Amino acid sequence: MIPQRGPRSDEDGTTGPGDTVVNFIVTPKRTGALYWGVGPVVRIPTATDHDLGGTAWAARPSLALFVQSLPWTVGALLENGWGRGFDEFAAQYWLNYNLP
Repeated sequence: MIPQRGPRSDEDGTTGPGDTVVNFIVTPKRTGALYWGVGPVVRIPTATDHDLGGTAWAARPSLALFVQSLPWTVGALLENGWGRGFDEFAAQYWLNYNLP
């Protein structure tokens, strides 16, 4: 659920689900110490309010990078999209420690 405030403090906001975003990543069989992959990101317009998401389907390229040096995993998912009226970049990163 996404809470979205109104533009002014005296205006009501809205709350609801946003768009659905799905990543499809393909990686080579052998990559070395740095794992990488590429693929499309698809945005499905499932938001219940226009303030919470877009109104059209979108697809854009993505790149996934991560290093796994046990017990740590460090990585990032980079996405870029452009089209009529929009240009957006997103980066998701993570740092993970695996317990024994």
